Amino acid sequence: MTTWLKLLPLELQDITQFVEPFGETKRDENVAGVMSEDLKRLYTLWMSYQREAEQARLNYKYSAREEDKRTAVKNKFKADALERIFWCCVNEEFDLWDKGCTSVRTGWQVCWAERSSDDFPPFFKHLFGGLE
Repeated sequence: MTTWLKLLPLELQDITQFVEPFGETKRDENVAGVMSEDLKRLYTLWMSYQREAEQARLNYKYSAREEDKRTAVKNKFKADALERIFWCCVNEEFDLWDKGCTSVRTGWQVCWAERSSDDFPPFFKHLFGGLE
């Protein structure tokens, strides 16, 4: 197992201040509940890696240092991985696997909204037999 995966639980455990999602609940959204401490930690770490990746990307843009480029790519990959893990955990914790659209909002609210079959790309419609 890679070092990053081995150290991930320690990184999550060390988070004491959370980055809260922004945006108010929309009219067509249903509140499923409030994020647990574990989800808050995952969300915060995900946002942290995204921020670090963007900062390194900007640094590279103005400095052209290879170190900045590697840091940007590394942190972007880690942010993408944490995003997938986060949404899997949200869907699992709130049993939202079959909901069309899930989101997180101010106040740590986990929300979902119905999605009509027209909202799905043609590939998904074909894959799931029309989604009617």
